[in-house]
Amino acid sequence: MKISIPKIVRPLRLAEYAPEYGEAVVWVHANPSRGKLRELLEARRALAALTPALSQGPSPLAPLPEGEGEGEIEAHLREVDGLMKRIVAWLAENWSQGEAAETHWSVEEVEQVLEHAADSDPGLWPFLVGGTLDVILDYREMAKNGARPPSGS
Repeated sequence: MKISIPKIVRPLRLAEYAPEYGEAVVWVHANPSRGKLRELLEARRALAALTPALSQGPSPLAPLPEGEGEGEIEAHLREVDGLMKRIVAWLAENWSQGEAAETHWSVEEVEQVLEHAADSDPGLWPFLVGGTLDVILDYREMAKNGARPPSGS
């Protein structure tokens, strides 16, 4: 007998972040491969390593002497941008594994959420990324301990 391992999707309810989001849900692929999960974790780790480098630079309010430090800051910003694009693409793919096509996300849609969050709801993006990881890690922990995960809750 062959066993086919299905893509398990679990809801990430935005009302857990803020009740005003009502019934909005992101469907998270809870059992991506270790390699796929590693891609996200490595991008987040690299981004976290760059963040202190950017924050220790000169104050954005203080003008830089012409040509001094600009190249280094621009290089860091390009690197941050590349890492964010990797994370956005990873999330778009992960959030698009459910059967219902209307629950799938494009890279552009995830970018729109990121822009909205940066502009008017700064806690939303960390909730979405962290919540996605929580769903995956919770599922892995249940599977590792032999517990049966709740079905489609």
